[in-house]
Amino acid sequence: MSSTPPKGMFKGANFMTPEILSYHRLGADTWAELSTGMGINRQPIWGVTVRPEHAHKVSKLFWSKAQAMRYIKGMTEEGQ
Repeated sequence: MSSTPPKGMFKGANFMTPEILSYHRLGADTWAELSTGMGINRQPIWGVTVRPEHAHKVSKLFWSKAQAMRYIKGMTEEGQ
């Protein structure tokens, strides 16, 4: 479900995926940002940025919006 994260959690836009599409609450204090942009060869890409950052990096790049949304949904289900 898309909502609004706490102010200041996501600072600025990612240079590869600057267009923010939505935010998703993953847990009590954990959020994901879904964004899109163009890759080096001008192909569409989607990014999932997770905050706060975990000990193991969970932010990732995807080649389709459907893959990115499945990833977010999977993290949401793990947190339940």
